[in-house]
Amino acid sequence: MCTQSVLDKCGSHVSEAIYMGTSAFPSVVGGVLQPSPSCDEPNQATDCESVIRVGDVCITPYAVNWDCKQADWSQHFFGSTNWDAKVNNLCWLPEENFGVDASFLYGDCMFYDETFGVDASFLYGECMFYDVPPGTHELVDELYAAANSNVAKDVTRQRSKAQLEYDHEYWTMMKEGLDLDYYMFKKGGCDSLDLDYYMYKKGGCDSLDLDYYMYNKGDNAFKTFTNCVEVDSQFFFSGPPYEATCRNLSAHVLNLATNSSDFASTDVVFANAMEGIGFNKAIMAYNKYSTRPIPFVNMRGASNYNHMPVANGPIAGTYVYAEPQLKPDFSAGYSTAIDNYSAVILALWQARCLAGVSESKKDKCNFSLQAGG
Repeated sequence: MCTQSVLDKCGSHVSEAIYMGTSAFPSVVGGVLQPSPSCDEPNQATDCESVIRVGDVCITPYAVNWDCKQADWSQHFFGSTNWDAKVNNLCWLPEENFGVDASFLYGDCMFYDETFGVDASFLYGECMFYDVPPGTHELVDELYAAANSNVAKDVTRQRSKAQLEYDHEYWTMMKEGLDLDYYMFKKGGCDSLDLDYYMYKKGGCDSLDLDYYMYNKGDNAFKTFTNCVEVDSQFFFSGPPYEATCRNLSAHVLNLATNSSDFASTDVVFANAMEGIGFNKAIMAYNKYSTRPIPFVNMRGASNYNHMPVANGPIAGTYVYAEPQLKPDFSAGYSTAIDNYSAVILALWQARCLAGVSESKKDKCNFSLQAGG
């Protein structure tokens, strides 16, 4: 309603719209556990490009309403039980009927009925938002270029000690639980270390253990994804089955938006939040009757993961939460995410500023990110 009210009063003065915020992300591109195609083994991708770090960024104009589905209680909460292993297997995809494509269900009025899915638009109103105006993809590209510019790298703040410690706990539990050698655990002892590494432990070379979480100052502090969709709900949820559902939705919307079949749940990312569907709906409603449609983008920083660390279960193909369970972080991660997407938007503005002023005034375009409270 706020976005719609601003557009009603000032829409003719708006050249573009960028919504920014924090979100839960998957831990790895394509998910750590992949019930589709198989639970036989966890995702073996452990390299830097695959592992998502808190602070990574999703830039997308697309959003989908996670709530649009039929959800059966017994199937959702007991369907994953492996009775032979006596565990609730985390590698499992909940069955959901009448999903986001069921436009015949939702109609144009945004009301909700839990017995139908995101495809049932005749019931809920629109559940998927991927019809974007001219200029939108160019805005995505411009933001992506800003995120990967030297300007963004130079101003990105060093991760806090609290963030690095939480990263270390999370990925140590993932490494030990799944017996996977994630990229951030550098091997070989002190002789192989680059002196420019920032280490959250102090004490010099002799005190280091070989499995040590390190962050190279010379690398960009975050990755930026465009193979992602904002998956929204009006409540918070966590767990690998829900994470797998979000990736399915992300791939589905990306394929619709690009009129292709290029995207699969095993190679996409999502940002789980709340606001994108409302923001997109308001902009799209305005654009429908405007002679000058407004390009729009959602930019999300990863403030936390969509599930806690997981471990191999008692029999092959089953997975459980790592013990003792790690508590969610609702502090350091939000600061990291905000720092990083702020670097992106400020780098964009600086690039535009530099392109629009004379050489003598270019110093007016400089900025820095200050430490928060």
